[in-house]
Amino acid sequence: MYGLNTYDYGARQYNPVTGRWDRMDPLSHKYYSTSPYAYCMNNPVRFIDPDGRVCGDFYDEKGHYLGNDGKADGKVYIIKTSETSFGEGNSKVLGAGLSNEIIKETKKIIKSNSGNTDAFMNNTIAYDNSIEIESSLSTRQAMVDQVSKDNGKGGTKDANNREYGGEITPEGITPRIGAVFSPKTSSSATIELNSTDYSTFHGHPSGSVVEISNPSTSSSISFSMKSTTYSFTQSPSPLDISNAHSHTHYVFGRANGITYIYNSNGVQATIPTKKFVNLQK
Repeated sequence: MYGLNTYDYGARQYNPVTGRWDRMDPLSHKYYSTSPYAYCMNNPVRFIDPDGRVCGDFYDEKGHYLGNDGKADGKVYIIKTSETSFGEGNSKVLGAGLSNEIIKETKKIIKSNSGNTDAFMNNTIAYDNSIEIESSLSTRQAMVDQVSKDNGKGGTKDANNREYGGEITPEGITPRIGAVFSPKTSSSATIELNSTDYSTFHGHPSGSVVEISNPSTSSSISFSMKSTTYSFTQSPSPLDISNAHSHTHYVFGRANGITYIYNSNGVQATIPTKKFVNLQK
């Protein structure tokens, strides 16, 4: 019992006399259309909710909702990528590389069994072929707000030639800022993050430098000019992957608008940054 006439279920308490919960769902901020005092999203026949949290949701790499596992653990999953590698040359890293057939079958199973916890527990294909991401909408928003200090418009401004990021903690994020770099001298910038103890995130800068070479005169009245554009690699670097340890991390490509979700095995999934915060059902 928790206080007078109430039962303690951990995340919130139930009053058997009134038949009501007297605390808000701790993850109610993720489901604005549902009352924060509701149980099982007002559908206890379909869903289970042992501790007052919302169901685990699955999305594809475009941010489209696929279904949920009926378990009220508040988790969010993205289907893994079919890409086998990201980046070029010395900056190339591995991708999850799921076949299109496996991705199609995974989506089919999630959609056809949405809300059926037993089906998800008896066939783990949905979990095997997806990656869990940060579930808190407010934390995802804070991550995007931080990396958006680089406005994604390139150029030579300091703000667009450094990395913004931080550690992800139970309380939210701890913001960090890296030094200014030039893409002409380095295809990547750096930032100091504690990736051993925490999941981390950082943006890869949008900055760029256009260099026009001296014209070579071919005659007294004609000449040719050549320009070279230097920019930062947008996907995770080999150093990012090697520093991932046992956590899931995030790189926000500020020039291409893609969020890369990675771990020590490489890039596991991508999603448009504009969809990363407000995943829609």
